[in-house]
Amino acid sequence: MGDSYFLSADVSGFEPHEVVLLAYNQCVVIHAEKTAADGTVAGRFTHKSVLPADMDPLSVSSSLSAERMLTISVRRRKSSSSTLKLTSDL
Repeated sequence: MGDSYFLSADVSGFEPHEVVLLAYNQCVVIHAEKTAADGTVAGRFTHKSVLPADMDPLSVSSSLSAERMLTISVRRRKSSSSTLKLTSDL
């Protein structure tokens, strides 16, 4: 099993400043909204993805290609288990 989770979305109908990425509560949300000159909403895209339980929502990173394909990656949580070694100098 890999160390990262990936998802992608085609946001080519939107300018980069119109795309917002949110990460919270084991979810990633992509929201894009295009506004017309008169202030009305001319286009909207929203996608919510629930992350696998072992992914770290604080590690979300994204990149936007020249073709406006948004790629999101999330890293697996580092193992919280550690080995405790006790030594005795009696």
